[in-house]
Amino acid sequence: MDQRAQVSVGIIFLFIAMVAVAAIAGGTLLSGAGQLSAEAENETAAAFEDISGGVLVVNEVGKVDAADGSVGTARLTVKLGAGMNRTDLSNATIHYRGEHVNRTLNFTAAEANATNFSVVSPIDHDGSAPVLNSETDVFHVVVAVEDIRAGSEAATAGLGAQDRAVLVITTERGIVTRSVLTVPQSMEEKEWVPL
Repeated sequence: MDQRAQVSVGIIFLFIAMVAVAAIAGGTLLSGAGQLSAEAENETAAAFEDISGGVLVVNEVGKVDAADGSVGTARLTVKLGAGMNRTDLSNATIHYRGEHVNRTLNFTAAEANATNFSVVSPIDHDGSAPVLNSETDVFHVVVAVEDIRAGSEAATAGLGAQDRAVLVITTERGIVTRSVLTVPQSMEEKEWVPL
């Protein structure tokens, strides 16, 4: 009988050890599932921003100022974002964030300046500019980088080689599109450079 009791105690210890191992493994699985869930949520939010954005930035270029060799004007080529049927850029804002300057820009029908961006419409079959209302509309959003930076004592005139700035376009519906402008190393003998 003593031997049967020892076997029973041994089985109980084995059972407790198996439960402990199962609990640790379960905790690890739940932790991993939580991390995967968080990653999936982040990816979903990023994908939603990509497919439902008010505007889609298809190109970014900068005009080189011949006088000092810096990028004085940034031009973003934009189209209607997927899932959108209309985006009025006159009601949008652009937040410019640079090394020494943070400024919110509003739309102007005149030329872009230190406080306003402008819109040029190279492809606008119905003359709706600054309203993107067709998949075929292609507009240029013009930002006067040199004018914006001129208000800061620490900033040089325009963006120099390898300088960076971020443009955050917020539409009337609150949909945000980010564009990171990075000036290339060499701008010699170029009128326009990719950003």
